[in-house]
Order: sequence, then C-alpha cells, then structure tokens
Amino acid sequence: DDDGEPGLHLSTLDGRCDLIGAGMTAGRLQVNGDAGDAVAQGMQGGQLTVTGDCGDLAGSGLVDGTLRIHGQAGDGVGAPPGGQRQGQRGGLIHISRPCGERAGEAMRRGVLLIEGHCGRLLGHRMIAGTIVVGGQAGAWPGYGMRRGTIVLTRAPETLPPTLQSNGRLYLSFLSLLIDQLNTGAGKDLGLQQPAGGVLRWLGDAACHGQGELLILEKST
Repeated sequence: DDDGEPGLHLSTLDGRCDLIGAGMTAGRLQVNGDAGDAVAQGMQGGQLTVTGDCGDLAGSGLVDGTLRIHGQAGDGVGAPPGGQRQGQRGGLIHISRPCGERAGEAMRRGVLLIEGHCGRLLGHRMIAGTIVVGGQAGAWPGYGMRRGTIVLTRAPETLPPTLQSNGRLYLSFLSLLIDQLNTGAGKDLGLQQPAGGVLRWLGDAACHGQGELLILEKST
C-alpha cells in the first residue's frame, strides 16, 4: 500500500471460504467478494475488509484490529468461538448493512457498529464494550447484559422485562462517543442525541447488571 503497510487482496470469492483472516496480527487484507463463516476469528491486529457479505460468526472472539464488512453478516457477529466464553475483546467491527441474531454476544470490550438492522438478542450476555445500531433492532436486546452500553436509534421490537427504565436524560459523553464513531467509520453516520435527551434503560437486573441501553428517538 502507499503508506507502506503490508496488504493482500483476495478476489472473486463466493462465500465458501471460511476462517479468512483468523488469528491475523498485522497488515491489511481485503476480500473482494463474499466471505464464509468465522472471518477474522480471533483477530489480534491489522485491518480486514470484506466488500461483500459474510456468513456466521464474523469477528468471533476478535481481540484487536478492525473488521469492516460492506455487505450483510450472518448470526453471531463478534460472539464467542466454539468452546470459549467471551466474544469480542477489543477493536472495531463495522458492518454497513444488516446482520443476524446474537450480534455482540458475551462481548468483553471494543466497539461493534451496525449501520443496518439486526436480529434478536443483540448484546446477549454482554460483559462490557459498546454496541451501536443504526437500523431496527430485533427483540430482547441487552438480555443478560452485566455491563456495557448499547445505543439504538429507535425502539427495539421488544425490550427484556428485566431492563429498568431510567427516564429521559441528556448524556454529555454521547457527543464524544458519536464523534469517535464517525472517525472510526470514516464518515458521518447521522447519529445525534435529541435536545431532550435519550431514553435510558438499566440492567439486566436479573443478573445484577450495571449496563445501559440508550434509545436516540426524539421525544413526542
């Protein structure tokens, strides 16, 4: 590449190649086409870009680095790899279009940015970290979360009954977070905290959680 960073391009892939970039530690890898399951599994550094769609478990157990998916992703984005207890542990996973269920499951650290819609159980058993969804989230986001922050642009299909309403608040840190997200995405994501503040939910109370779920919908 022009900046001297090592780079590799894989072209005309059709989604049948699994574990692309698994354990990657540095450099740049671009997949021109679709990727199979477990792309960037256990990734520890560098930047991996997929121009098409991905299968299930994209970025599972990602430790550090950046995974960008310009297409759609399947279930379990950033979730724990088979036999492990923790999901994403750092870095950035950025999905430009929708993804499936259980995105951010058991997330420990880092940022998961989903510009499109996502399925149910977003942030299931989340330990810490930040998840942001620009589209519609499915049912029960934040179920079983202990800590961390989930930011939604609109109300989900159904909230878990064990999340407790904290009212509408104006949170100063959100402006800084939105600026960081725009920088990480390389563009203006159109996220904005309403002048009247955001709807804040705390939980999951069923597991003594100290997490928060924020909804950016304007007050009516």
